[in-house]
Amino acid sequence: MSEQLRNCKLTINSIVSIATLYSSIRHTHITEEIKKTISTKQTEIEGAVTIADKQLIGLDNKLEELHLSSDGQDASESTESKAEVLQQLEEERKARSASRKVLDELLSKSKEEAIAKAAAENQSHSTT
Repeated sequence: MSEQLRNCKLTINSIVSIATLYSSIRHTHITEEIKKTISTKQTEIEGAVTIADKQLIGLDNKLEELHLSSDGQDASESTESKAEVLQQLEEERKARSASRKVLDELLSKSKEEAIAKAAAENQSHSTT
């Protein structure tokens, strides 16, 4: 009888070890998928931030050119038209700056979400 108990105990220990190994492998696979998804999202957001930065630089250059060209121009040219263009560029610059700020916040939130998701996955796998 004790031989049967020992065999049963060995079988149960083997099953538990296999289940633990399977859970660990599965957990690693899910973690890698999460990391890949997060990395992809962050890369996309960082690309959008780079584009926004370039657009802001372009707007700054246009504004500077308009300011310089309006300083050296005759009074006969339409100052109203230039003022309108300057105002539009300033508004576009403000919008781009706000967009850049939102992208920065989105990037920060995606990192926070990634950490929370990974922690939740860790906890759910440690209880199974």
